[in-house]
Amino acid sequence: MAKILLVHGAFHGAWCWDKLLPELVARELDAEAVELPFTSPADDVAEVAGAIDRLARQGEPIIAVGHSFGGSVITAATGGDGGGQAASHLVYLTAVMQDPGEPLDIGEIPGMQAIRFTEEVVSIDPNIATAAFYNRCKPEDAAWATAHLRPMPTATLTTRASSSVAWRSVPSTYVVCTDDQVISPAVQRAMATNAGASVEIDSDHSPFLCCPAELAGLLASIVSSA
Repeated sequence: MAKILLVHGAFHGAWCWDKLLPELVARELDAEAVELPFTSPADDVAEVAGAIDRLARQGEPIIAVGHSFGGSVITAATGGDGGGQAASHLVYLTAVMQDPGEPLDIGEIPGMQAIRFTEEVVSIDPNIATAAFYNRCKPEDAAWATAHLRPMPTATLTTRASSSVAWRSVPSTYVVCTDDQVISPAVQRAMATNAGASVEIDSDHSPFLCCPAELAGLLASIVSSA
């Protein structure tokens, strides 16, 4: 059976998958979540590459799922930069999926107002976090997630993690979230042209909280076809 490796996005942590993991278990899927350190792009890549290498030694196929910022991390970790080249399929969940050096224009979209940049640190305004990340989530889930968000070094968020393009050689699927307020659906669909396949889900930026059962079913389908 394939192993699903879940890689969270900016400001989040492994906790964000807590509602998805039981749904995957219910579908007899094996999954684990990585905690990115957010200390440097190289450290984030090393964390994921190390997890992929460890799982590869167990002899099972690995499906690496990157959410948002996590897309650039799985690209680097499964390409020449990270050394963890054993993933058999990459899933970009409303995620960054671009050529190295290509500027990321996520579009004019309301959720970006929640991001607070300084020279050293990037953080999320908790008063706008729900509108940005969790606009389709239950209020209690949005409040719980907002309380867990953490700041990041500006350099970690703005420095491109990869000089390689793993998705050119590793099969991939892009998951477009159609009510995303952080990365516009139009931008997602443009990046999805880089993937071998793409699917759409009626969700905000955080389908692991908004619709975990539907996301689990989608991942189950990807695992089955991969």
